[in-house]
Amino acid sequence: MPLKLDSRSDLEETLQAHQDAIIQLEDGRRSLERDLVAKMQQARMSAYTPDGDYRGVFENEEQARSFGYFVVSRTHENDEVRGRAAQALERNVYFNQRDLGTGDEYSGGAAVPMEFAVRVKRLIESFGVFSRNAFYMPMSSGETTFLKQVGEVVVFLLEEGIKGEESDISFKRVKLTAKEWGTLSFYPVNLDEDAVVVIGELVARSIAFSFARKTDDIAFNGDGSATYFGIQGIIPKLTQINGVDDGGGVVLGSGNAWSELTLEDFQMVQGRLPEYEGDTEPKWYCSRTFYYNVMVKLMLAAGGVTAEEIEGQRRRVFLGDPVEIVQVMPKAEGNSQVCALYGDMRRCATYGDRRGLGIAQSREYRFAERQVTVLGTNRVAVSIEDLGTDEEAGPMVGLMTQAG
Repeated sequence: MPLKLDSRSDLEETLQAHQDAIIQLEDGRRSLERDLVAKMQQARMSAYTPDGDYRGVFENEEQARSFGYFVVSRTHENDEVRGRAAQALERNVYFNQRDLGTGDEYSGGAAVPMEFAVRVKRLIESFGVFSRNAFYMPMSSGETTFLKQVGEVVVFLLEEGIKGEESDISFKRVKLTAKEWGTLSFYPVNLDEDAVVVIGELVARSIAFSFARKTDDIAFNGDGSATYFGIQGIIPKLTQINGVDDGGGVVLGSGNAWSELTLEDFQMVQGRLPEYEGDTEPKWYCSRTFYYNVMVKLMLAAGGVTAEEIEGQRRRVFLGDPVEIVQVMPKAEGNSQVCALYGDMRRCATYGDRRGLGIAQSREYRFAERQVTVLGTNRVAVSIEDLGTDEEAGPMVGLMTQAG
């Protein structure tokens, strides 16, 4: 239907509106281009020292170059560029053609070869807290049910004529359902030979950091909504079980402000954790802000030899146990806030891994900006299991500020 204009002023307003829209689109395109240039420059600085020596996320420069060739050969929009990258990849000593796979499971993309996938998985663990601390379970199918040990056999005295006490190792049934997660990264259509290493760095780091960050956010803060892929995390589960009062797996601190928390509050958290049979490795979990503004202040306030005893060693240790920095946990104080966690995550959480990484591409997503879109895919499961009851703490205890 043709546009009807009642006057010259209507025409001018319409033309101006269209012009403003075009300018806005152009500004957006240039902004995206600047962002990508900045990311490429950042990736280059991360990959090389000022003297030009490689220091990136792969074992060496040639491995980074090989991964870059793999990404370009599977994602670039130009057939000739993809072909040259594929030929270079076949000549590379870090690439094994037998490790390459395709199929429906990869949404029309390609499986990342094992030697690269292992490296990116290690990056995910180095960036993420949950994936390296939870119980790790490889998954051979989309759904896996397994038994997780939660208790030991009973020891009894052997005496003549007295029947021994029967017991068995106790287990908890855990069901994992893997879901496919995706993350987007970009590189410019126009690239030179030197850019291949940078592309390998950029895509590997982007995929690893994005998956690690999202996994941590879900595992610690998930409220069961679509934002958190329907998963409920440790902190919401603790508060659901225990409410905002002291008891069970929640220790109520001395005040609603971080400055009001005392060393005794943290000692109560440690004392609340049950004594488990076998090997237990409890850790503290909190944000960097909380660690330096609360824990370190308490250590320094203790002074002298006492401070060294609290810290244990010159690393992130508090009251004798390691501290894991979780940047998705609170960075600012609040009322009824679980600001720190303490416990053995392997006993209450599972990280399921369905398969290796995959990549796919979209030639239309940022076509106008002359950028190649890389879709990184991974099928994983996050499960939070035993957190105790409102009367008895489980393997993870939270320190909560007061309501006000």
